[in-house]
Amino acid sequence: SNATSYNVKPSSSLSGKMLEPFSLKATTLAATIATLLSIHGLRRKSLSKWGAGAAWIVGFLSISSGLRGFLLILFYQAGSSATKYHKREKEKRDAGASVS
Repeated sequence: SNATSYNVKPSSSLSGKMLEPFSLKATTLAATIATLLSIHGLRRKSLSKWGAGAAWIVGFLSISSGLRGFLLILFYQAGSSATKYHKREKEKRDAGASVS
């Protein structure tokens, strides 16, 4: 047959080479970010000690698993920031709305 097979490799810019799952770089980054986020949650009193521990485990495992986990954490942080953006103005606007 004349069928041609192509060996297609993923683009090196988005492959696991940037953040190999469970590599020293990934686990170090994961431990650092998970620790900072957990401490931040404790200081803001938005997490209990148990919640901070659970968040650390989930964050560590997500980020150390590679680029996709890291992007998941970034997506979560972006969503949280968007929710808090101009929170006071939104509360004032909602409080001033009439209920019919």
